[in-house]
Amino acid sequence: MLSKKYKLSKWENKLSGVNAWKHDRDEIEHAVLKVPVIDKLGLSGAQWGAAMNLALQFYQNGPCAVMKDEKVKDRHIQVSRTFP
Repeated sequence: MLSKKYKLSKWENKLSGVNAWKHDRDEIEHAVLKVPVIDKLGLSGAQWGAAMNLALQFYQNGPCAVMKDEKVKDRHIQVSRTFP
């Protein structure tokens, strides 16, 4: 997402935003899931959706703002420095 520099304003446009977001989301999914190490993880749809949502929140708002958000203060995720 960072290297492609997606334009958030395209996603927020009420007239074309849905189509722009669908196109970009499909492009992101195709690019990520074709990476062999990720493909071998065998992610479920829910796992992929959670990872995509977190990445999108970081992309849109930045990690510091996301981690300080009161709406998610009681949510916990496990993170590892090694992959996989």
